[in-house]
Amino acid sequence: MRERKEDIGIIASGLLPQINERMHTHVSSLEEDVLKRMQTFAWRGNIRELRNTLEKMVLNVQYGTIKMEDVAFIFEEMERKSHSAKSAGGLREVCTLAEMEKKMIQQALQEEEGNQTKAAIRLGIDRSTLYRKISKML
Repeated sequence: MRERKEDIGIIASGLLPQINERMHTHVSSLEEDVLKRMQTFAWRGNIRELRNTLEKMVLNVQYGTIKMEDVAFIFEEMERKSHSAKSAGGLREVCTLAEMEKKMIQQALQEEEGNQTKAAIRLGIDRSTLYRKISKML
């Protein structure tokens, strides 16, 4: 979905009837500006994340068309989460477990000014485990 943002409207239109049936609501469509705003997000969780967002919108509107003034707070919440993820040292970006572990070790070492004993304590692991992980990274 990140690569094909133009499909978000089609997918959302397909999800609305399912959501309406499950939640006993009668939302018919999305206003164009709501759709355009949805296309600005990365949707890392793909369809599941889109469905969850649509469910929040539908619960807020209940019937008719989803308008920007009804759901602006949802977009604001999504932006806050996105900004906080970016400011978390990049650890919330999509990466492998090994990459995330390496970033955490590097961050702990930097914060502890290279002191491996303190970094191990910060990470909640044994000093020898940290040494082993560092030697694997080199």
